Amino acid sequence: MDKGAKHIVLVTGQHMVANPRVWKEANCLYQHGYKVTVVTTFYDAQKLAEDNRLLLPGINYKPSVNLIGGQGSFAERILSRLWRRLAMLLKKMIRVDSAYLLMYSPRHQLRQLLRTKADLYVCHQEAGLLLGCELLKFRR
Repeated sequence: MDKGAKHIVLVTGQHMVANPRVWKEANCLYQHGYKVTVVTTFYDAQKLAEDNRLLLPGINYKPSVNLIGGQGSFAERILSRLWRRLAMLLKKMIRVDSAYLLMYSPRHQLRQLLRTKADLYVCHQEAGLLLGCELLKFRR
């Protein structure tokens, strides 16, 4: 791949096996000479292994949050799940909507994306759309 190739980051909230549009898009862009990074939430080790078979070897596939036991930070996994449960409880009790209902650790995921410099961000599904709207505030 050309070192001067444009970098495209695909943002989603699902593993690739549940998200054929994203892995096909990533592979196509990579085959056409772009540097491609896919950022998502890792939550299942078996799905992650299958994801890695779907994506071409040169594609950077990384988690914004890693919920798989034995990988990533123990504290991150516990806090992410705790905040999500709290959001679900608040929704049930007093009908409060929150980004934490759509994804794990939205602020942490946004910080991860802000550290990933790209020429273009393409956001998929609800979690990606929410993160994309927040990215616009920082990338103008």
